[in-house]
Amino acid sequence: GNKTHGLTWPCSTDKPGHMSDKGVFSHVLRRLHINMLNRPTTSALSLVLFGGMLFYAGTHIDVRAAAGGITAPAAPQNAVVTAPSGVKSANVFVDTTVGAKGLQKKERYQSIGMKGVTLWFTGFSGSGKSTVGKRLEEVLVRDYRKHTYRLDGDNLRFGLNSDLGFAKEDRTENVRRVGEVSALFAESGVIVVASLISPYRADRDKVRRIHEERGLEFVEVFVDVPIHEAENRDPKGLYKKARSGLIKGFTGLDAPYEAPLNPEVHLMSHQMSIDEEVRAIIKALAARGVLTATENTPNWYPTLIPPDGGMHWEPPAYSTYSVAAARQFPQVLLNDIDLQWLQCIGEGWAAPLKGFMREGVLLQTLHYNSMLIDEFDLTGNADFNERKTNFDDYSTKLQMGDRVDMSVPIVLPITAASKMMIGNKKQVTLIAPTGKPVAVLTDPEIYDYRKE
Repeated sequence: GNKTHGLTWPCSTDKPGHMSDKGVFSHVLRRLHINMLNRPTTSALSLVLFGGMLFYAGTHIDVRAAAGGITAPAAPQNAVVTAPSGVKSANVFVDTTVGAKGLQKKERYQSIGMKGVTLWFTGFSGSGKSTVGKRLEEVLVRDYRKHTYRLDGDNLRFGLNSDLGFAKEDRTENVRRVGEVSALFAESGVIVVASLISPYRADRDKVRRIHEERGLEFVEVFVDVPIHEAENRDPKGLYKKARSGLIKGFTGLDAPYEAPLNPEVHLMSHQMSIDEEVRAIIKALAARGVLTATENTPNWYPTLIPPDGGMHWEPPAYSTYSVAAARQFPQVLLNDIDLQWLQCIGEGWAAPLKGFMREGVLLQTLHYNSMLIDEFDLTGNADFNERKTNFDDYSTKLQMGDRVDMSVPIVLPITAASKMMIGNKKQVTLIAPTGKPVAVLTDPEIYDYRKE
């Protein structure tokens, strides 16, 4: 027999290569009987495991003898077995049992912290598709740490689509191939930046359907410039060649371009800077939950502003300071209402607030029933509301952020005596009415409470 981990499996002598059921079971039972006498606890566990294996083998796997060894397990009864035409049997089957589909998109997206999507850039040659696409890829990878890959029409024609020309049917096939590849990338959780002229609306709509049928996000980005502006740019000299007759069927001159009717993102490229275009695209991605792996975007966004500004905010850890350490800081006694507001802030119910309002946020609340946020740090002011108020910070750049509803002033009033006690200290301990320390306020800002 063949020894494996100290257990001998005897083979019958009448059928070489076939494991005798009687020989195997009788041998194992004898071994268990001997072990029960020597090591009853271990053997009892072995008996349970052995019985479990017998049950599983009897209900799930059919092992058959063969002259050359043991055949592959037979397919489960509810599996669909497929075989090539003319072939009697096959060991490949499609398992339709529960969980057979493998890793799901939702689990993949949550694992990598982002959501796959295809950004389909369309527009004239020279409109700026590749330029904006390159810059967008840089920002998403370097600043947002998001897996992004650019599929450029020019580069793809040297490899995947090297067999295609510029006739209408070749353009259609070019778009189809790139659309299928983009869908695969997007399903894997990648942000795909596909830049193609793709002049025909029907072809682009077909790519959209490919994504929609797989439950994937598809964002059409129309890089819109007048044809004369694109021709003036002519970065590759293609318009000049087309005008001279060296290129036939050039889009916008002697071949049509069908502009998108309802693109998700419309960039007036000749009127916007590259950074403005990138910012508009990232805002569209954020609205779809791509940057945070949110599975579904609420149907009221962005028509109405979500109460928390669309931000996913984790409460800070409260174990930073021990009770003994907190007792060393200046202390402010809270009343019942103050304590309730503290709970709202600490549990995230007042998001995007992460503490009691500073003066700048309070004035926004009083005058505009809202507050400025920069959730994705597009203006470099993501921590704006956590910094001490500096009215010079309310610059034109910051105004490009978003406003979220905030109509209730959430402040912590203190007495003149508390103000003197705090002074220039960087930490203040908040005391519950019961006398228990409940929070530490860092970098406090003291200001006159305006009621105008």
